Amino acid sequence: MNIPPFEKQKITTITAVVPLVGKINIPLAYRMIVITIMDMPEVTMPKKFKIPYCGVPGAIVSSVHSGMTKGIPRSKRWPNGIVLDIATSKKNVNIKLSSDKIQICGADSTETCEESSTLLLSHLKQRQAELVKMRDNIEEYQSTSQWVKDNTVGESFVIDTWTQHIINMNDGDQIIDDFYCDRYGRQYHECVIDDKVVITSEPINISSDNVNVSGSSSSSVEVDRLIKARVVVANIMPPGYPDCIPDDHQREVVDFFLRYVGDYRYHDQYVQAIDDILAGENLIDDELRYDNILSIMTNYGYSLGTNINRAILAQLLNQDPDCDDWTIIYNNTISHCVSVNIPFVMTPDIHLRRKPDKMQNTLKIYKSGQVTQSGLDDFQGKIAYEKMTKILYKYREQISCTREPHRLTYIPCEPVPVVEPVAELVPVAESVVKPVPVVEHELLPGVYLGANVDTVDTGKNE
Repeated sequence: MNIPPFEKQKITTITAVVPLVGKINIPLAYRMIVITIMDMPEVTMPKKFKIPYCGVPGAIVSSVHSGMTKGIPRSKRWPNGIVLDIATSKKNVNIKLSSDKIQICGADSTETCEESSTLLLSHLKQRQAELVKMRDNIEEYQSTSQWVKDNTVGESFVIDTWTQHIINMNDGDQIIDDFYCDRYGRQYHECVIDDKVVITSEPINISSDNVNVSGSSSSSVEVDRLIKARVVVANIMPPGYPDCIPDDHQREVVDFFLRYVGDYRYHDQYVQAIDDILAGENLIDDELRYDNILSIMTNYGYSLGTNINRAILAQLLNQDPDCDDWTIIYNNTISHCVSVNIPFVMTPDIHLRRKPDKMQNTLKIYKSGQVTQSGLDDFQGKIAYEKMTKILYKYREQISCTREPHRLTYIPCEPVPVVEPVAELVPVAESVVKPVPVVEHELLPGVYLGANVDTVDTGKNE
């Protein structure tokens, strides 16, 4: 069993909170944050999607607020705040921005937390400087904004307000009280008939005996919803831009408004965003800054260097008097690891960073010897690490599976070619060379990483 000092273990991720001095206007911040556009492959969006690293520190590639999304779509939500993905010098970091604090997820060090916080505040201060400049020339900005609104109007179409899909209306179809209706004023609804989605305006009668849709029976009908619809207008760049800009409007002011045109799908949303920017509110307080970074979760990943018998480990930990205040959970029917919870050492500020029911380090020990450890910070993590490794070292003989190859990985390669003997070799006297018995191992040609030759069971007796 190989257990290095805690200082040698590498942090995988850190979750930190950065309290702010000063306030942020969250609705206006969402309007004014500039998104960096990335070229993405046209594929179906999976449930879990990792945004690629763009390599530009400070670039914001996604922003979500109140059900609206700018940039790359994300499913995450943050009540009364903004969820951002910002690039640092090494990787992307996810940020949850509130009016008085920043929560950082996915950083791999405190330096990355500091860098991402500095980059975000710098971005907001640049937007605030633009607002100050706009207020000093408000008449010019208002005149230019009206030209921008008039020249970014695209084609109109009808959408389903729930799915946002475009509705191809038939002749005579109409919208009455925000509902999609046919020529007779009957509301369309979407239902599922024999696992097929059907949109119809015919009446649906459901009883215990039969289900009738437009005069036909079916054994499986589910009424889903009425279809709400509205007419929207698309956003477009002004035709002929930038040559179309009139002489009485500055290119710089036009670009200030047009950089947000791609953030909104519909023209009414874009017009509302421009009006919010022109309202003249401050984006941030003048003294906005942060003084410290508070770690609320630090995760580590490391290996014990040997396979572990989880059942024996859980039994020994439950019986050891040194682990009386620990919580040991192992159920191989629902989990692949032994979960160990070790209480925190109480400090004066610990209640500011953790809820009372989460005052513990969590270690998960797997059969392969891999360990994932989660705690508050490196101080609490080191204490839990040293307590756990002391117990593991005490029971190393009982819990180690030494007869099993540890983390055996097979890498296929080409067989070694047979070399023909050279005829000109000078024979050696028989008294010097003794025959060596050959042991045949039935292993495939290749390299076995992470295992000693003595531990590989070949299935043959030598």
